Amino acid sequence: MSTMPHLDASFFAGQLFWLTIFFTATYFFLKKAFLPHVKLVITAREKQIKKDLAAAEKALTELESLQKEMDAILTSAREEAGNMRLQAVQKAKTHTIEQMAKIEDELTEKFVKYEEELLRTREKVLFELKNQYDSLETDIMKVLNLSMLYPTSSLSNIIKN
Repeated sequence: MSTMPHLDASFFAGQLFWLTIFFTATYFFLKKAFLPHVKLVITAREKQIKKDLAAAEKALTELESLQKEMDAILTSAREEAGNMRLQAVQKAKTHTIEQMAKIEDELTEKFVKYEEELLRTREKVLFELKNQYDSLETDIMKVLNLSMLYPTSSLSNIIKN
């Protein structure tokens, strides 16, 4: 006889019998009581995962659609901004050309006016110069005639008289 009864070979058959009964009863109890609940939880989780994946795919599709719409809107806005810029540039060019033409017309008018005034002034100056020339010529002739008459007088005394 051994000092430890659970290791005694005579008790092995009974222990093995009760072990089989206990584990079989525990297995059927767990199979009937807990496994259906665990199976429901796993099935619910799988359904939720599938539902979440479908929602994620739908959201991704919507996101891609929104991205395409946003890209189209941005492209349209860029084109519109480019057209507006081109219109503004063209308008500015037209306005500048009109202003330059207006200024050129004003300058042409002023140029013609000043040219006419210059011609009148030139004619006036030439007329006055001719008169002064004639007057000077007359004075010189007088002086020359007087110097022939008065050879001893100085020219400056004659001019003073």
